[in-house]
Amino acid sequence: MARRVGALFIDWLLCTLVVSVAIRPPSADVGFWTLLFFAAQDYVFTALTGLTIGKLVLRIRVTRLDGRMVGFGWGLVRTVLLLTVVPPLMVDKNLRGLHDRAANTAVVRL
Repeated sequence: MARRVGALFIDWLLCTLVVSVAIRPPSADVGFWTLLFFAAQDYVFTALTGLTIGKLVLRIRVTRLDGRMVGFGWGLVRTVLLLTVVPPLMVDKNLRGLHDRAANTAVVRL
């Protein structure tokens, strides 16, 4: 669980940095644009590679239970549920959050 939270933190910080430098929104809008950019990068990178920069740094990856790539459909389900915050906090005995269970995915070590 610590690696997942750490990866999330790294991704969020990187997204905040990109938004602050590239878009330069008024300070009140930084959180909104960061959330939007975070959602987009998490969705695309998870769907295509199973990795985000934070996951790569902490050596974890999202994969489907059958070993295939997550794909855009399940990546969308997983990202939307991740953004609601509660499903990732509700884990089973294997530490799979509800967002992983709904998307038929698991986070594995590299």
